Amino acid sequence: MNQQKNWETAYFNEGFEVLDKEPPLVEKELISSMLPAEQVLDMGCGSGRTSIFLAEKGCKIDAVDFVDLHLTNKLPTEIKPLINFSLYSATDFNYKPNHYDLILLMRLIMYLP
Repeated sequence: MNQQKNWETAYFNEGFEVLDKEPPLVEKELISSMLPAEQVLDMGCGSGRTSIFLAEKGCKIDAVDFVDLHLTNKLPTEIKPLINFSLYSATDFNYKPNHYDLILLMRLIMYLP
């Protein structure tokens, strides 16, 4: 079973709820120390919790993951326009140089081939 299938199983078959968690306090403090940032890339966004946290702070987010969690349909209306979800592998995503003020790879590096 490949990594994508493993994550799909974890997200969809083990009772994972997308919007029920916030980033850990240490992660929120670390990210907050990097703000303000207008345009953010959240590579390997997973459940979207970090993207949601940043959107609530007014950032515009490109959130990328290789598992489609249908997050757009689950977002609160007020932050929906701030988050653009894309379905890509981190190794296939063609990012825009000099476009982002902040690039996050939270818990992603260890999973790259």
